[in-house]
Parts: sequence; C-alpha cells; structure tokens
Amino acid sequence: RSRSGLKARRGLMAFLVSPFELDLLLETEAGRQGAFGLHILPSATSPSCEVARPLDATPGSLAAIAQFLRACGLVTVIARASRGLIAARMRARRDEMVGAIVGAGLSLEQMEGIHRQLFDSPIDHRTLPPGSTAPSPKAPCPEDAVDLMLYTLANEGAKLLEEDVAWRAVDVDVICVAAIGFRAYLGGPLYATAARGVDQVVDTASRWAEALRLAPSSWPPSNRLGALARQETFL
Repeated sequence: RSRSGLKARRGLMAFLVSPFELDLLLETEAGRQGAFGLHILPSATSPSCEVARPLDATPGSLAAIAQFLRACGLVTVIARASRGLIAARMRARRDEMVGAIVGAGLSLEQMEGIHRQLFDSPIDHRTLPPGSTAPSPKAPCPEDAVDLMLYTLANEGAKLLEEDVAWRAVDVDVICVAAIGFRAYLGGPLYATAARGVDQVVDTASRWAEALRLAPSSWPPSNRLGALARQETFL
C-alpha cells in the first residue's frame, strides 16, 4: 500500500492512513516522534478528514495541519491517535445495533424507514445477521428502535469523549454527518440524543438490553453517558 507524505510549516509530517494502517503508524518511529495520521473519508457532499494527533502535538502544529486540510476543501476534525478512529467506531456501533434490532424481529422494511430518518445512506445488508428478515411481534416498536439507534451512537460518542479520542461532542457530530451519513438537519447523533432526551434513550436501551443481547461494546452505558443523562447535554 502506498502512503503519501506532506510537509507543512515547522517540519510537520503526516501520512495518509487507513484505519488499519493507523495501528501500524502508532508503532513506527515516525508515530512515536509525533507524525500525524490523516484518514480521508470520501463523501459526495462534504469529504472529510480525521487527523490522528500524537500526544505531543503542539497548538501550532495542529493549527497548521487543520489550515492545510481546510484549504484542500476537507471538513477536518482532530482526534487523538488511538486504536480505532471516530468514524469507524461510530459506524461499527450503528451497524451492530441495526443487526440487533432486525435480529429481534423488526421488519427490514420498518428498519429501512427508521434508518432513512437518521441517515442519508441505506442499510448495509452485509452487516445483518442471517435469517433476520422474519418479523416478530416481540420486536422493538419503531419509536423504541429510534431510541436504540440514538443510544448506541450517543454511548459510543460518550466513550470517545471519555477516552479523549474526541475533544468535543461537536467533533463526533461533524464526522458522523460528513462520513457516515447522519442527517445534517438533526445536528449529529449527540445533539439529536440531547434534544430527544438522554434519559429517555438510556431507559429504552435498559428495557431492551437483555432481549437484544447487546454486546459489551454497547451495554451497560458508559459512565459519562450516565452523567449526561442527568445533565441533558454533551458539552
């Protein structure tokens, strides 16, 4: 795989990486000495870039790389270099919850409708469990399914903030809108969850956690999400 390097002010160095190459970069000499990882996320409307910042990044280097990428027309978010980037983690939790809800018996047609409410991209059918298209009266109702989708995204977003991978809630929201197709008019998954009611979506998830056999990555909620349920804000 080819990597493209660039040089900016003060000898700044960065490498184009995939989510998998980021792990390799973190273990190289360049990664240990402060190289940035650039993960370009294509989009028909607003291509974006997650910048994996090293721990010793200076404000000047952050400003230089952000200015360069924005001049290239990329929506830019700075994240801490870690095992897993923001877009990849949020997409994984979304697809995981879609599979759990459909697997519990919500019709694929209803799930497609709910997905269209929240995302401008269709469901990736490759992520669905086999034999998951038979509807069941024991499935979550559409309102609960919306809560569950927002819950899983809000919980992962709270973890990203808790782990200092994302600096601000708005960074998670911007990447989700630009890279995984969350509806822009809803403001991003964290903003939308706060508007709907963090306590409501957590309560819905608690009612369905056992029936949906939610993975440890989704249940129980993170400590930060529990605190946010009382504050009603991600700021």
